[in-house]
Amino acid sequence: MSCLSKILWFKFTITCLAFIGFLLLPYEIQAARGVEIMKKEDLNHKSGKLGQYRALVIGIDDYQDTKIPALKTAVNDAKELANLLKSMYGFKVTLLLDRQATRRAIIQTLRDLTVNTTPDESVLIYYAGHGEIDQVLNDGWWVPVDATGGDSSTYLDNTVIQKVMRSMKARHILLISDSCYSGTLFGEARSMPSLIEDRYYLNLYNEKSRWGMTSGNKTPVSDSGSEGHSIFAYQLIKALKKNENPYVTTQEIYSRIAPIIANNSEQQPLCRPVRDAGDQGGGFVFVAAITPSSTANTSSDAKKSRPKPNSEELMRQKDALLKS
Repeated sequence: MSCLSKILWFKFTITCLAFIGFLLLPYEIQAARGVEIMKKEDLNHKSGKLGQYRALVIGIDDYQDTKIPALKTAVNDAKELANLLKSMYGFKVTLLLDRQATRRAIIQTLRDLTVNTTPDESVLIYYAGHGEIDQVLNDGWWVPVDATGGDSSTYLDNTVIQKVMRSMKARHILLISDSCYSGTLFGEARSMPSLIEDRYYLNLYNEKSRWGMTSGNKTPVSDSGSEGHSIFAYQLIKALKKNENPYVTTQEIYSRIAPIIANNSEQQPLCRPVRDAGDQGGGFVFVAAITPSSTANTSSDAKKSRPKPNSEELMRQKDALLKS
């Protein structure tokens, strides 16, 4: 092959590859953004158009360092919320309780989520445990189970969570933190519309979101509340349990529980986008799912309601069998 022929063949190959790339570009963009939901009928787990809902739920009561006071409700809060997310809202849940919730384990689980989550998925991160604040840098920390009291180098800096939220490919990420000094990551709040229609939920779902909801601002929060839960977790779980709509947003839940918590304690919950994490105006939408337990209950109820033949009927059936 002559030199000129080689050059022409090379140019032809490059042109073909560029054309193929042009044809595939819209699909790559779509894959990066996730599948857009156009109809309210598609905003459910059976449509096949919703990405996986994932949750990392962390609860710590018993700290290894005796200088760190034990909590009473964090583990119970985490267990109850995890079960609720799985049964009512179709989440795949990773649960870290007490000695499982080491600094290393939390960071590794967050990294795994960051690597493996796709653009269609929605991720909830819940933390119940001690929190501390850096008075010098105005920064907050989570306190892992293996932390050393008073040694901030053994804590988990809130900016790590911020980096995870910024790096993760998920469409939606919601951080819920029930700990002291948890309100250090927030940007400016957005108000809800006066009239909420189905289009509102579709728009929120389709746009990327990075939100946080906390039990308090930059102040201590209560570990006690009702029925073995903190006051924040009790109201959060209650709102999710009592929701009878096919979907509900974080802001709607917050608007229901925040006044109750503020009126019955010294803490003021917050619900805002997380700053510098890539929020694009969307919102986390909890989508109700049919639970296996509901199906099981229906089956058992059907068995209970099925009439049983009385003894006389059984005798008649027996005599008929003997004569045949």
